Amino acid sequence: MPAFLLILFLPAAGLAHASPRIAPDPFFSEVGAAPEPLSVETLIEASLRASGASENETRVAAAQIHGHILTMKAEVAAQWSDREKAEYVLTFLHRDLFGVYDEFQTRVDRIVTGGGFNCVSSAVLYMIFSRSIGIPVVGIGTADHAFCAAVLDDGRVDVETTSVYGFDPGKKREFHDAFGNVTGYSYVPPSQYSGRVDLSEKQLIALVLQNRISLLESEKRYAEAVELAVDRFALAPGESTRDHLVRGVLNYAALLNEKKQYGEAIDFLGLFVDTYGWSDSLGDIYAILHYNQAVVLIQSGAFSQALRTMDESEAGGSLDPAVLRDLRLQVGERMLAKELPLLTAAEGLSLLASLRDGGLLTEQRYLDFAVMLASKDADRAAAEGDFLAAAGVIDDAIRLLGADGRLKAARAAYRYNYAVEAHNAFAELFNRGDYERALELLTIAIEKVPEINLLRDDLNTLEAVFSTSD
Repeated sequence: MPAFLLILFLPAAGLAHASPRIAPDPFFSEVGAAPEPLSVETLIEASLRASGASENETRVAAAQIHGHILTMKAEVAAQWSDREKAEYVLTFLHRDLFGVYDEFQTRVDRIVTGGGFNCVSSAVLYMIFSRSIGIPVVGIGTADHAFCAAVLDDGRVDVETTSVYGFDPGKKREFHDAFGNVTGYSYVPPSQYSGRVDLSEKQLIALVLQNRISLLESEKRYAEAVELAVDRFALAPGESTRDHLVRGVLNYAALLNEKKQYGEAIDFLGLFVDTYGWSDSLGDIYAILHYNQAVVLIQSGAFSQALRTMDESEAGGSLDPAVLRDLRLQVGERMLAKELPLLTAAEGLSLLASLRDGGLLTEQRYLDFAVMLASKDADRAAAEGDFLAAAGVIDDAIRLLGADGRLKAARAAYRYNYAVEAHNAFAELFNRGDYERALELLTIAIEKVPEINLLRDDLNTLEAVFSTSD
């Protein structure tokens, strides 16, 4: 019996499949809700439909199975004990139906038409034929194998249906000589009870679906696998079949993630959760999908849509708050890169404040960009030779942003540059002997930048000249 396969985050393969149905086939829902033991008719139809047989194939195969049952019943002697009858069922099946063992041939209808069988399909047919003569059968599952047990008046007898010698196999040397070589499995006797799990009639038939799911998963046909997992859960509801259904959903969502179909995957998961309820194991794929969707929207410049997606993720709790914060900051950075070069300094500051207040910009980044804007605005004034105007722009920025060290340094540089210009003008007047105008210039300049010692030194030089002339 192929192991159930879970594959996540593999490269995409083939064309995208339409979103799989998550509503079960009504037939499997009906059978799943019915009490056991099921009728032989129901067992036959359920096993054929679980095998994937079409309506016509089911009708033909069911008629053939009934024909073989009639043949077997005619051969069973009335005086035989139940043990003899149960053993003869296995003999009959290997004589008239079972052909060549094939690990992957899990379809019951294919046994009827071609003879190929595996442990599951042969166990299901054994159950049907035994029930037809009144002998109950219990399915038995191990880690990677399935067989069954006939329930007799004096107890249960194991039946390894893949071998003609498989009735009460622990007592037959012929079985042990052939079984492992043919199937690759090991017989798990009743004494090893921890390695065995009893299966109901519906659970045994559901293994047909499980094997088909495993084969589909191995071919990365995840959408089809989900639909079978839905039917399997409906047929044999329980923790195990629900877990396998969730795993199938994860595989399908992971495939959509690889194909960058994030919205489709999120919508599909939402519909699944609405129908079957939340499972904690869905949390990681939800987070990956929402994150990837947001990143793609951000990178494409669809900022409003990206933010709506983040708001939905926050409301649904699908993304960690720290991750959401990082995504929102990415939006802020990209918005600035796109819009800031087109804005005036005042417009830019307004945008920065809006982004900061909306959680799209950290306080430090707000400050960095605001300092940059103020510096560029000041540089424009300085380029026109108006260093005091440039210093005034920085003064306004300091009043708005606080005494940032970069702003203070820029302010000091602009004021010093003003002082240097005043000094050069003073030197020219002084050298021409125009002391009165030189004094007037220094007086005005010192009043504007009193902290610059260069101008005070010039004033001292000028005062020395005046005192000498006196």
